[in-house]
Amino acid sequence: MSFEYKILKFEDLNQPKSHDLDIYENVKKVDSDEELTKKLNMLGKDGWELIFVLNGKFFLKKII
Repeated sequence: MSFEYKILKFEDLNQPKSHDLDIYENVKKVDSDEELTKKLNMLGKDGWELIFVLNGKFFLKKII
């Protein structure tokens, strides 16, 4: 069995959109934890498995 590995930084998964930086426009802003969870779940649906998190880096693997 072979694996592909990927390392993602927290910033890569949780980048603010330009309009998120406007403090007056935060009424409909999605909670950052919820957004991060959605992105990790999308990676999981693509076959990526989260191995561990260390110093703001997410280590993932996928069976190839």
